[in-house]
Amino acid sequence: MRYAFAAEATTCNAFWRNVDMTVTALYEVPLGVCTQDPDRWTTTPDDEAKTLCRACPRRWLCARDAVESAGAEGLWAGVVIPESGRARAFALGQLRSLAERNGYPVRDHRVSAQSA
Repeated sequence: MRYAFAAEATTCNAFWRNVDMTVTALYEVPLGVCTQDPDRWTTTPDDEAKTLCRACPRRWLCARDAVESAGAEGLWAGVVIPESGRARAFALGQLRSLAERNGYPVRDHRVSAQSA
């Protein structure tokens, strides 16, 4: 399927018009451009990558996936997730809010205590 996504940012309008995205059976939402070049989103995301990410039709689902994935790092749904620390907790909170405000409830992960 071909999607023409009208992004807010002018820099990515031309990009989205020419991107072939396939629909996933699981979510019925087009795959994002990050699937074509994942290293760009996991190393040091640049401003253009952030702009593309924020205009992606899969953004809200991606935000939920990031919160539900234990080791998520890098750029997810337009938000950079650091490896650790308070900045990581803040980024995950932003992503949870983005997902839930846009109809993608986040499952809570419960860690069970293991007795020694």
